[in-house]
Amino acid sequence: MVAQGAALYGLADKGVYNCGPLYVVNNLLMPGRYLVMGDYWRFADGDQLLLALDKPAQPVMVYLHEHGPHMAYFAPTVTLALWRLVYEEAF
Repeated sequence: MVAQGAALYGLADKGVYNCGPLYVVNNLLMPGRYLVMGDYWRFADGDQLLLALDKPAQPVMVYLHEHGPHMAYFAPTVTLALWRLVYEEAF
């Protein structure tokens, strides 16, 4: 069983980065550029949170590698994605 949770990239604790750096991927499953923001372990390891850079509203998507692979809508903004990660009862 995979532990559920998430890890956001680019955040440091006392100057030490516990996760990878932010990076951009192109045309993962859908055309466009996506900023990889972190890992998302709700369904399996290796899933990622992505910010759609080419869309005017820049929604947050989740890449589910073992479910297709498939990209699913996660939240309309980064702020609401963070809220969902903290308060959603699915965890």
